[in-house]
Amino acid sequence: MHDNNDSPVEFTWPRLFIAIGVVAVLLVVIQVGVTLNGTDHGPTKEQECTMQSTVVCSLDES
Repeated sequence: MHDNNDSPVEFTWPRLFIAIGVVAVLLVVIQVGVTLNGTDHGPTKEQECTMQSTVVCSLDES
């Protein structure tokens, strides 16, 4: 009984993480695409920080 209970959990968690990862990647790709297509002057400072990393933010501020 115990083995039967453990197996579904082991198979479900990786699938959950994979699904979340795929959705997250899709959302990022869509957002970057919309940003690049929708703005001629380039992304705002906030969008730049979100897309590239916090390093850009700290470099900008100093």
